[in-house]
Amino acid sequence: MSKDRLRAQCLPENADCSYVKVTIGDQLAGNVFACRWKVKDKTVCWITQLVVHSDYRERGLAAGLLNCLRQEDDKIYGLMSSHPAACLAAAKTFGSGINSVSTSFISDNASSVMKESPIEYVRKAELRGNLFDSDDKTGAISSVFSNFFVDHAEPLEALNWVRQGLEWPLDVFRSFQDQPHPLSWPFPSWKDFREASVFTQLNYTNLVLLVLLFAYAIYQAWSKNASHTWSVLQFTPALLTIGQAEAEEAGRKSRYLPAPDFPPIEGLADFDYKTTEPVKLRPFKPKYNLTMAIENLDPNELLLMDKTYPSRIAYRRTILQNHQEDVCAIANEAVIAPAIRELYTFLLGTYLPIRFPRMFKLHQVDYETGKTYMLENLVTKEVYPAFPIPPTTKALVLLQTLGKTVDEDFFFLLPSDPAASSPLPLPSPSSASSEDPTSGGEPDKEASPSKYHLHAFVCCCPSGFSPRSKLGLPLASVHEPVPGYSSIIEGSMDRYFAKIQVGKYVKRVNWSIATHGELYASPAATAEGSNISTHAYAGDQITELAEVDPSQTFVRVERQTLHRLPNSKAIVFAFKTYLYPLDQFKADNGPEGAEQLAQAVDGLKVGNVPAMHFYKRGAVWAEAVKRYLRS
Repeated sequence: MSKDRLRAQCLPENADCSYVKVTIGDQLAGNVFACRWKVKDKTVCWITQLVVHSDYRERGLAAGLLNCLRQEDDKIYGLMSSHPAACLAAAKTFGSGINSVSTSFISDNASSVMKESPIEYVRKAELRGNLFDSDDKTGAISSVFSNFFVDHAEPLEALNWVRQGLEWPLDVFRSFQDQPHPLSWPFPSWKDFREASVFTQLNYTNLVLLVLLFAYAIYQAWSKNASHTWSVLQFTPALLTIGQAEAEEAGRKSRYLPAPDFPPIEGLADFDYKTTEPVKLRPFKPKYNLTMAIENLDPNELLLMDKTYPSRIAYRRTILQNHQEDVCAIANEAVIAPAIRELYTFLLGTYLPIRFPRMFKLHQVDYETGKTYMLENLVTKEVYPAFPIPPTTKALVLLQTLGKTVDEDFFFLLPSDPAASSPLPLPSPSSASSEDPTSGGEPDKEASPSKYHLHAFVCCCPSGFSPRSKLGLPLASVHEPVPGYSSIIEGSMDRYFAKIQVGKYVKRVNWSIATHGELYASPAATAEGSNISTHAYAGDQITELAEVDPSQTFVRVERQTLHRLPNSKAIVFAFKTYLYPLDQFKADNGPEGAEQLAQAVDGLKVGNVPAMHFYKRGAVWAEAVKRYLRS
């Protein structure tokens, strides 16, 4: 394609256009062009060209290029491509995968979106397929006749490969895929082409219209008036160049960003998540006493990985898309954004590439405006900016990215009401109480410390609470439903949060029994018809179970961590949720372990908070669970 034709087709005059390229060494590895226009006050970002050199495919470069195009006000993404790899990359980047695309949105909006395009071939393209014409007999679904001459030999080969792993939803080739497809253009003239059979035309025109408009995400954005239903970083450089030589340079320092204010992290060079079982936590005691029960945590073990990582991350992506308002929110961006950026850069730029080098890799990136660093997730094949983060990138987008990069839920707290324009000064640790925070004793007589409030969170695995309902609340209000919190440990909690030092990492474990396997156990899901309650409150109607299905009943354990960020001084509370099927628990731990859990169930009714048994819905499952464990 000549430069003049390329400019005419991809960069129309007086249009809002973007261009990103990626080079490896001195070789161009790929590039993407995009053009933007408005439709009903919604910004359309249309991918006019996406190319990755064959030597550099299956490295996540296509998704990385598309990520770099995103802008905050983009509401619709569109693409016309005959190559399934381009379709898959776009659907994954802008939505949650090819099978989540809303065909009804495409059917309803493709024509109006395309007619407003400043790109002539998009504006004049003829929609084809049964999405747009129920009488269409070509076998096409969501397609376009673009008047382009395209050799489909490589796309068809790629499509056959793709079909080995998934059912292709935009199958326009099925009627003729077993016929030979010559590599050369067989028609001597346009007239001959026009007179050819419909199926031959399908084979040689640009017929897979990913006017996907990434409709599923966009439909939600329009119907809910949400600014984002996806969670990819908004990132708009003028030019992108990945310097692979620097990224692969020998020496540990070339593989991560220095983080001198954080504890040093030791790498696990041979760690293989595929063969690593989830950690088995057994925090059971014969008498339940409500205390902080914290232990020191090695900063190296801040995050844990295991073989469930791919499925958990896929689950979290779904929850983030379907329940975004409940599971990811910020009270006041001006106040909490520095803390979110601080944790984000440490995890993506330092912790993950050092600790798990076979799962995450940092690449040096050279822009016309300077250097930055991109983290490649070697498992999901996604690429995200790690540092520096563009100032226009919303903190909510960073939270979403954290939520779908690690299987951990994060809460950010500061000693101020989020309605304030800035956080209150942090109290001096030397003035805080010296009382052991694990004791659960009576509050001392010193002046009350500042009350920490929840300023932001990403929480895909809430157990019996709506994360959104906690936003902006102080610790006492966050824990208000917990029996005994205000009378037993509220004072200790407030004092500990006030005095915990930078560099101090602690952990604790919390457990319950769940009669379902749903990680997202929020009242928001219960309101939608799911019976996934994990807590009970005064006045609730309780029905005791005669028996439980041990394969669908779980010991639900949260591994909770707490630390203070060194620069923003915000406190980060985080947890990872584990579900152990009751039958597997019994098999793994034998009669002794089963009896230990049975005694712990009874122990919920004794100790310093007998009401904890009812709060954890023990009245529903306790007797049935004990009978099974002791059988």
